[in-house]
Amino acid sequence: IIYASRYFWIKGGLIALETLKKVKEKYPNVEIIFISNTPKEIIEKYDGIKFLGPTTQKNLFNYMAKSHIFFYPSLMDTFGFTLLEAMSFGLPTVTIYHPRGTPVIREIVENRKSGFLVNFSKEKLDYYKIDKEEKELVNKLFEKLSLLIENKKLREKMSKNCIQIIKKGKFSINERNKKLMKIYEEALK
Repeated sequence: IIYASRYFWIKGGLIALETLKKVKEKYPNVEIIFISNTPKEIIEKYDGIKFLGPTTQKNLFNYMAKSHIFFYPSLMDTFGFTLLEAMSFGLPTVTIYHPRGTPVIREIVENRKSGFLVNFSKEKLDYYKIDKEEKELVNKLFEKLSLLIENKKLREKMSKNCIQIIKKGKFSINERNKKLMKIYEEALK
């Protein structure tokens, strides 16, 4: 499992770590790579998780190429390029969907097809502590990660779907080029 985010607190790092802690307890052989600028005092609390600081795009892609699942529990993202990058490596994603969060997440990750969207309706996610609602979210995220860990066929099916969506779907180069051509043609009229 790989988690990657530049900003630990802004992107849901504590939610991610609490979820990944549960994963490590149930599945001790699962390798977890946590890529973020994580505070040292936080790192010391989570045994069994490999922590890496911010890294180059090339290194991130190397880790993605070796991974099987991408975990991105964030409500804040401008577009979701990281999700698309993970999908291009065939990584099913477990992420959060909130109606007031980043709406494009629902466009990128198709629930049960290219990953899992875990609905979260609390007005504001607390990134600094884990209260009742955050614990419920951690449990839901853990449940979806467990499905992907335990069900290889599902993981492989979602992996193939991810690659197909990137190659031929609405975010593919061909689709982008069609949209650009239409924009240019309309501009020339």
